[in-house]
Amino acid sequence: MKKCTLIMGALLLLLTVSGITFAVPPHQAPPEPIVYGDTATGSISEIQTEARYVVEAAQGDRLVALASTTNGDLDPLLNLTSVEGTLLASDDNGGGGTTAQITFVVPASAAYLIVVTRSPEGAGNTTGDFQLTVTNAAAPVATEATPEVEIPTSTPATTSSPARLQPLQSGTPTRGSVDTASTFNLYWFEGTAGQEISLSPDTTSPLQPLLVLYGADFSEILRAQPGQVLNATLEDNGIYFVAAAQVEPGSSGEYAFTFANGTGNTGSSIDRDFLLYGQNISGSVSNTTPTTRFRFRAEAGDAVTINMNAIGGDLDSYLLLVDSSGSTIAEDDNSGGNGDAQISTTMPTSGEFFIIATRLGQAQGVTTGEFLLALISDAPPRLPQATPPTLPTEYAEFPRLTYGESAEGEVSNAVFLTVYVFEGRAGDNVNIVMQATGGNLDSYMVLLDDARIPLQDADDISETNKNAQLQFTLPRDAFYAIVATRFDQGEGTTEGTFELSLDLASNDQAPGNPVLDELVTERLAAGDTPSGTFEPLRFASLYSFTAVENSLIDFAVTADGGETGTLILTDAFLNPISVSNNGVLLAIPAPVSGDYLVIVAPQAGPAANISGGFFVALNAGAGETDTPPDDGNTTTGGTAAPVAIAYGTSVRGRITEDVTAEQYVFQGRGGDIVDISMTSNGPDILDCFLQLLDANGDVIEENDDIDPGVIRDSLITATLPSDGQYTIVATHFEDPTGQVEQTFGNYTLTLAYRDPTTAGVDREARAINFDQSLSDTIDADTYLYFYYFTGTQGDTITITVDTTEGNLDPLLYLYTYDSANQPRLLTANDDSPLGSTYDPYIEYRLPRTGTYLIAVTRYAETAANPTAGTYTITLQNLGAGPTSQ
Repeated sequence: MKKCTLIMGALLLLLTVSGITFAVPPHQAPPEPIVYGDTATGSISEIQTEARYVVEAAQGDRLVALASTTNGDLDPLLNLTSVEGTLLASDDNGGGGTTAQITFVVPASAAYLIVVTRSPEGAGNTTGDFQLTVTNAAAPVATEATPEVEIPTSTPATTSSPARLQPLQSGTPTRGSVDTASTFNLYWFEGTAGQEISLSPDTTSPLQPLLVLYGADFSEILRAQPGQVLNATLEDNGIYFVAAAQVEPGSSGEYAFTFANGTGNTGSSIDRDFLLYGQNISGSVSNTTPTTRFRFRAEAGDAVTINMNAIGGDLDSYLLLVDSSGSTIAEDDNSGGNGDAQISTTMPTSGEFFIIATRLGQAQGVTTGEFLLALISDAPPRLPQATPPTLPTEYAEFPRLTYGESAEGEVSNAVFLTVYVFEGRAGDNVNIVMQATGGNLDSYMVLLDDARIPLQDADDISETNKNAQLQFTLPRDAFYAIVATRFDQGEGTTEGTFELSLDLASNDQAPGNPVLDELVTERLAAGDTPSGTFEPLRFASLYSFTAVENSLIDFAVTADGGETGTLILTDAFLNPISVSNNGVLLAIPAPVSGDYLVIVAPQAGPAANISGGFFVALNAGAGETDTPPDDGNTTTGGTAAPVAIAYGTSVRGRITEDVTAEQYVFQGRGGDIVDISMTSNGPDILDCFLQLLDANGDVIEENDDIDPGVIRDSLITATLPSDGQYTIVATHFEDPTGQVEQTFGNYTLTLAYRDPTTAGVDREARAINFDQSLSDTIDADTYLYFYYFTGTQGDTITITVDTTEGNLDPLLYLYTYDSANQPRLLTANDDSPLGSTYDPYIEYRLPRTGTYLIAVTRYAETAANPTAGTYTITLQNLGAGPTSQ
């Protein structure tokens, strides 16, 4: 059976690169001009399903478009696009009710399209009249274009910005700023399990940032809506990170927030299901757990809003607000817009209330996924009424301990366990030690909560120490039980006396203890080139290594698709040393001998939810002069130590009589198409010469003059044969006869990644209608075509490709678009499942109403033997009904 060799990631990348346009659907009226302050009216019907308007906007404008229904049952949907058709923003019910509202900070002065259509909810069959208003709510801070970064070889290509990573101080306002280059700042603190923390933004600041809480491995714990307080109960002891970031591309400005780092040792206990006003909490709905309950306290007259926003899966959020007697006060399905639920009400009485977060249909529902729930009110936070913990009946007969006390006991075959009870407070960090004082006892302990649920156990302190020690942070005010026993409990054989002590442990970090030891990092050595991934729910990757004092640290990241990385280099105590927004840390001197950390994150920030792979390359200790292996291809003379660079990097260098060649190393993937240019900068005229070497030092490509005798700069375009490290040699032309005088001077070298899908691709998607056939040819010049159509949820469509000439073996792909307007593969076919042909066939039931994309390419056993020929593609609609697949 043949296997599909087309890389789907390349297809997806193609659809986002600049220059790709989508043909305007036929019979579509030209857009009407509209200016700020204008109001336009129009109608949406079964015949005219959308109306388009064009607005001229300037960089930094805060464009606000509002579409509301004036007649009929129309549920408006607003789309904002570039004139080429790239979706920039979309909204259904953001203006309240069925009113659609878009607020967008304009990234560049240009014309933009505003498209009024109807929501796909309810099969998208609403009609009626609408009113569109467009205004400019001037952005607080104008955006600027990202500056082009040049990297000199003599100084680090970084921005020294300690503000990009700082420790958080409890109770002290933290201030910072973001812009188009520095889209986020990071902060860190040490927390303990059960600890309540909060991040409260200053709502008077020009910018309300996105605040995100991460664990020690940068896995996301919680994010707060801009302007809202982030409250969280920490799950574990250790280091936590916080990102303060721009919410949308192009936004910039100053912000402030206050970090409250509660110890949990004082004040009222708050259960994990209890919410305070201003608190956000995440959860999930599944077939096994279709509902989650949260509690909160309110006073009569409190104005309360509860939002339940789906953040994963196909969840159709549903909310219920219930009083303590079980009576439903309010419930909602879609008032939050985009299928999200929202309840806004004034609390009728004082007391405790319950929020039921579930799905449409509740237990009988079919949707699942993750959600973020927010409880919002202008009223002050209402703490739960403090009540002393109740001693469980089962614990009443056991001996009681208090902090600082010890007890003596004995384990034998007759009585193999003893239970002790103590009263603890939320956040108490308890230290319990069970030490054998006689016999051969192998100590073992279990800590239980007041429902007799095990919280933690402890066996041997070490391989040679059979005593047991348990440290745990209590989650709430309650009575807890300690079970003192032996290994294997009733089945065990050891016996003896013991002493059990109960104390409060310190939450403070040991002085001088490196923070790096508490982080989850990948350890690197000089020369290592591991791969990593950017993930939406794991914002950054951490790499640690050891460097010698005054050695030079080079660290480079090469990401898929030309994505740019932000690098933060710190010492072992998280003190920032250098920061780069272009994926390269170059020639950074190590201040001391010891361990170092590099945080690798996507430059776009956490709001972008970037996905994709990358390579990292570490050179630590560079600085000596090396001589490359003499393979008969490289030039002679002194050669500087290799410098790590990445795609999208430009560096400056100089060829002299002493240093006649300079080397640059980068990580590449097999199939990558790279452009390497070397340009003389003057004032001396350098006759540039470039070589590209593989990991064995063999020359892959070389170039002297772009145009021999006319343009003496050098340019190499090459396809990399395999994954691995490559070396660029920048030097000058040397006449083997010695008759031409050698040249020296300054140069600029640029390494660029060329999208491999842009060659051989028809870059304009063509519209295809139902019952229509189109014809195209796949040959040496063009091997990929795109088509698009609009389909209706529930309809079954067929796509047939028939080869009419040549030996073409076609491949067929069908895509939909996700909420971020990115293509997502639905299905693909090589050889028709109906048999007897190499031509593909797809029959598929459409999951939603909207635009779909078709891709047609070819199958080839090897790149050296591609198939070619002419084909016809036919699209048909079988109507509503089950698919035969």
